[in-house]
Amino acid sequence: GGGGGGGDGTPQVATVAGGPLSSYSYSSSSSTSGKRPFTPIPVYRFRAKTGGGGGGGGEGSWEVVDLPGVDLTECNGTTPQPQGEGEGEGEGEDEGEGEGEDEGEGEGVDELVVVSYNVLFPHFHGEVLDTPRRTQAMCALLRAQKADVIALQEVTPPFLHALLAKPWVRENYAATASPDDHRTVSPDGQLLLTKLEVNGATTYGFNRSKKVILFDLFYRQKSQRSQRSRSLGGGKCRRLLVPSLHLTSDYRAEAGSTKVTERRLQLHTLLREYRRLEAQGIVNPLSDPLNDPLSGSSIPTDMLIVGDLNAASEYEDEQYELPTGFIDAWRVCHPNANVPESRAYTYDPANNPLAMLNSPPGKIARGKRCDRIMVCSSGWEPTGMWLLGTKPMLPPSEIKSKQSNNLWASADGGG
Repeated sequence: GGGGGGGDGTPQVATVAGGPLSSYSYSSSSSTSGKRPFTPIPVYRFRAKTGGGGGGGGEGSWEVVDLPGVDLTECNGTTPQPQGEGEGEGEGEDEGEGEGEDEGEGEGVDELVVVSYNVLFPHFHGEVLDTPRRTQAMCALLRAQKADVIALQEVTPPFLHALLAKPWVRENYAATASPDDHRTVSPDGQLLLTKLEVNGATTYGFNRSKKVILFDLFYRQKSQRSQRSRSLGGGKCRRLLVPSLHLTSDYRAEAGSTKVTERRLQLHTLLREYRRLEAQGIVNPLSDPLNDPLSGSSIPTDMLIVGDLNAASEYEDEQYELPTGFIDAWRVCHPNANVPESRAYTYDPANNPLAMLNSPPGKIARGKRCDRIMVCSSGWEPTGMWLLGTKPMLPPSEIKSKQSNNLWASADGGG
């Protein structure tokens, strides 16, 4: 956070791997907020100009993707696969990087890596944020994760331009904004990037400053076998709903109170959109391909809740009234999450000067796990989760090469 990480939230990574199957049920919730529909937004991919040298580092432009790319009702046979890491030269790219990353291509996906990162807009205290250097450090940090989905909050147009200029982004990711389309990041907002195939993207504004962007993705899950040789997933096409959320904070809440009610209503607005997609007949979270061979006719759909929820306490999610089946990835991977030595504050004013600087005046600044990744799935379970950007950036005098990716002080610990 104090450099290399967002000031009001340390980024999180959840590795969600297949098997063994955990059965999660889905039940509707009666509490919703607002009746306006989600608004479709375009999705962009970088297209290199012919003769421009090839790769993401050459000339080209971000162009709108024609969506949807396939008929989801027929994709259980052959499914487009996530794009592998490109082979073009990128900044600070080590020799041999990317070798073996396409191994097993065509067999499906057996692990998903998701990153959530509040990059901290420079609207306040800009004179001490060192935003240009923090931006480059965060871009390098994101690249190192090789994530399938990246959910960013508090993105500004300058940050967007810097990120989308990176060869590794141009070669591998679809995005919900482009250098010429700032509608979801002006003056700041959310950005989603993915290597998976995109069926659609939408956005919804909760209020003047808080919104959600939602990716509707699809991919083929790799067939696996458990110790009892039971096939898991069967290589079937799956649908993944991934939002980048930024919910109302307690910055202006009265002392001793929180805005958990607003956050609950905002989350239920997202769940209302999930139920709308469910009603299309393609989505069936209750399908069980393990016990019902015919369930393959309906595409299993998984949903993540990802982003800066501005949660005021460790167990605030118990007040969200989420449908049965949503689990907190951090608690699954760290069962003792609430004991001092296992706490993972993503807002940590005691150790992060930028978090302290952005704390509400007149209130006691306490550490909180504001940012969450929650999973509702019949075919995936969280296997690892850790914090990123936990070390200050190196001072300029200690950066040996401008081409180096190591702009943060040390390798990030695993929480």
